[in-house]
Amino acid sequence: MENRITFNPNILQGKPIIKGTRISVEFILELLASGMRPEVSGTRKDRTRILWNLRGAKDGLL
Repeated sequence: MENRITFNPNILQGKPIIKGTRISVEFILELLASGMRPEVSGTRKDRTRILWNLRGAKDGLL
């Protein structure tokens, strides 16, 4: 699976976003922290990889 997270200084002030969208990694992590459960298709391995990518992008901001 290719990396789904990208950075663009012209979108959301350069925050990491989901590729092809204006949805920030920060927003997704806030939703998950608030208790929202993801409805993601794909295998468990794919979902785990996506969450690790999100975590890595968020850690890169700290």
